[in-house]
Amino acid sequence: MKLSGLARLGAALLVATASALSRGAPSASASPTGSAPRAPALSDEGCIGCHADAARTWEGSLHHASASNSAYEIAVYAEPLAFCRRCHAPHGDPSRETSEAARQAGITCTTCHLRPGDARTVLSSPRERPIAAPHGVERSAALGQAVCARCHEFDFPDARGERMQKTATEHRASAHAATSCASCHMPQENGRRSHAFAASRDAAVLTRAVSVRADRDGDRVRFVLEPEGVGHAFPTGDLFRRLTLTVMTEDAAGRRLATKRRYFGRVFGPVKSGAEIVRREIADERLFARTEVTFALDPHAVPTTVRWQLDYERVAFSPTRQPEEAVVEGSITLARGTLGPHP
Repeated sequence: MKLSGLARLGAALLVATASALSRGAPSASASPTGSAPRAPALSDEGCIGCHADAARTWEGSLHHASASNSAYEIAVYAEPLAFCRRCHAPHGDPSRETSEAARQAGITCTTCHLRPGDARTVLSSPRERPIAAPHGVERSAALGQAVCARCHEFDFPDARGERMQKTATEHRASAHAATSCASCHMPQENGRRSHAFAASRDAAVLTRAVSVRADRDGDRVRFVLEPEGVGHAFPTGDLFRRLTLTVMTEDAAGRRLATKRRYFGRVFGPVKSGAEIVRREIADERLFARTEVTFALDPHAVPTTVRWQLDYERVAFSPTRQPEEAVVEGSITLARGTLGPHP
């Protein structure tokens, strides 16, 4: 018998949830006003039964594919670390190869909505009016930031005391610190939060996140890049993600004269630590605010046409300090344009 996507999902989640529900003893606190008596234990399959719309959007999300997307599978094959599995396959044993059930489950309802050690109370966003639910409901304004930070803010695994990802810290320091993660990444749809978790693969979301203005004055091209409503560095997340601004010049016959690039990302290089030379972050050149960039063109061969584009790039790894030698796993063009000769 062929199962539907959600049916297969439910079967996988039922198995995968076992480890999540055994993290500790359930809470003895009473259900809030308006809630029905709690079920003995919550499971992802139970969530799907009552929250089919959320489950349907989640099914196509990166959270669902956290342990099964090709970029992660290639990375964890090269470095099979428990450190990676804890977030990408939270319903498996991080010290072992991920089971197929945990791989298919990914990051599930119970991953985010159950407090570690309490398998009976659902964490939820604040709401004034009580609701009827067959389980305990704990409404907290800290749900989004606190839960998101579990996997989007952490140190390097070698205890170097340096952040490998620092999205939560960036958010706290931004002008949008009072805006929740969910406001952007889980927008309201028909009165409910979307569980599609739009982010680094969503061209529409990324394109809205930055504005680009370009103008030319003879042998100089000036760009103004500005994040739009972004509550963290752009890009954030994985330490090798970057923006690449490419400027290509052509002569009157359309022949390519030159190509220049500027990268906006974190820069790592060798630093002396005691008797060792280690690789550390030496600069952070991502977009945090309005940024101006100028490219100088060859004054002896001023081109007729200048073509430019800004790309969001997911770098798989960078074998050297030379950014052009990085291996790019995927990219999305955010903006492009053409400038003619200055009148």
